Amino acid sequence: MKTTKWGGRHRHLVLVINEADYRTVTGITKSIVDPLVAPPLIPAGLVNNMTITDRTRITATHAINNQEFWKQEAVNAIIVECIVGEVVVAT
Repeated sequence: MKTTKWGGRHRHLVLVINEADYRTVTGITKSIVDPLVAPPLIPAGLVNNMTITDRTRITATHAINNQEFWKQEAVNAIIVECIVGEVVVAT
């Protein structure tokens, strides 16, 4: 799944390995590897009397942040499902 988070080209690798291993594998020492937090329901900075250009920019950025967060959550769910499936089959 494409994402611009966690170094971009390495996609969601940071969700399946720990931070130290991620930095070793990618060679990126300053990449942000913290999990994303859910964006607020209403975009920050959105007010009634702003220009349409500013409103569009803020809502577009908010939409991208939502997409990135929910991609992260989907990948986490897939990983958990795979791990649980392997444990159940192994027992």
